[in-house]
Amino acid sequence: MTYEYTSKLELLSDSSEASLEVEVSWEELQKARAKAFIEIQKNITLDGFRKGNAPEKMIVEKFGEMYILGEGAEIIIDETYGKLLEEHKLNTIGHPEVSIVKLAEGNPLSFKIKVALMPKAELPDYKSIAKEVSKIKKEVSVEEKEIDEAIVDIQKHRAHEEMHQKGIPHTEGDEKDLVLPEINDEFVKTLGDFATVEDFKIKLKENILNEKKLKEKQKVRLEIVEKIIEKTKISIPAVLIESEQDKLLNQFKGDISQYGMKPEDYLASIKKTEDDLRNEWKGEAEKRAKMNVILAEIGIKENLKPNEEEVESQSAQLVAMYSDLDPLRAKVYVEHMLTNEEVFKFLEE
Repeated sequence: MTYEYTSKLELLSDSSEASLEVEVSWEELQKARAKAFIEIQKNITLDGFRKGNAPEKMIVEKFGEMYILGEGAEIIIDETYGKLLEEHKLNTIGHPEVSIVKLAEGNPLSFKIKVALMPKAELPDYKSIAKEVSKIKKEVSVEEKEIDEAIVDIQKHRAHEEMHQKGIPHTEGDEKDLVLPEINDEFVKTLGDFATVEDFKIKLKENILNEKKLKEKQKVRLEIVEKIIEKTKISIPAVLIESEQDKLLNQFKGDISQYGMKPEDYLASIKKTEDDLRNEWKGEAEKRAKMNVILAEIGIKENLKPNEEEVESQSAQLVAMYSDLDPLRAKVYVEHMLTNEEVFKFLEE
């Protein structure tokens, strides 16, 4: 569905960012509200009604009218974002910052979208660079010794698990009193869908080979990008570097939390602050920002675009996994990742 709107563009931060102020009439918001309601109704089950058949009055009582209007506003933002960029000829990079300014019954919807603009980059002959670097790609293989080592690691892991279940004190690295299980048909069946030891070894070899191929591919891709970065003339706005620092910091917090620690406690133990880490990561953040700009620029020059159905599918999966994730940010993220993959494939070929 196409929604009518009015918009105003303002350039910010020495033209490295832009802000779009958008207004949508109450009549248009009602159309989106109707679409949002159908989606909510389709997925809800209320006592006494089959899924998808709950009456509107009960759904409004359960969720509230403002929630349904908010879902309608999200639909409008998602479906007009691309049109706004095209209309104002904005070449953006990174995630948009969206804020709803006004959302009320009987009133127009107004929202702001702040975006980082793609900096100008003087690209070198990236095709020649990619072709030259790709020559270093090695053919990988798996030796019998690697399979044997992987099997021993699996045996040790299983032995540690059994000691833990029996309550025997031990640490993962402690191999004292470790009794390795025998590798036979019965044992490999407990590891997965394996019929025999031979079947297990064949699939284990395939897994090791695929992992080595992936590492080699990543190594070549990194080398290609680094060589292109070296020869590209580009000035990265501070906002893009800060965005990459934010991503690194969030990744750090996630990693620390997975180990059962609070990020603030870990920082206190190493006597550092978040600002210290951001400063340490500035060089890496700038490199990442340059890579994103360069890959996006090559994608534009070569007209490389991801499959739209794949973008929609992966975006929907992300939103389903993370209920608080903004659908527009999810779509922009997926589109960015899939476009980068298309560019890498192009360079490799």
